[in-house]
Amino acid sequence: MRSSAVSNMPSREPVVTVKLVPVMLVEDDLATQTRLAGILATLGIADNHIRCARTIASAQQVIENHTFSLALIDADLSNGNDVDLI
Repeated sequence: MRSSAVSNMPSREPVVTVKLVPVMLVEDDLATQTRLAGILATLGIADNHIRCARTIASAQQVIENHTFSLALIDADLSNGNDVDLI
């Protein structure tokens, strides 16, 4: 009989649920932005909890009026410095 390694592991602290919404998605390529929003939807994040921006300027405007639990930011934005946005 094969024993499971999991049953031999020490007990752990309870899992803590992390709130992932709302999400800020900054992506200048519309096809990629759409794909990422779709992936977020498969994780159970509703469209109304995702704010999208295609430029640094539009992302900054959104950030001024909202707070976010998660931000996905394109590391190669053609219209500005993504590091400055972070």
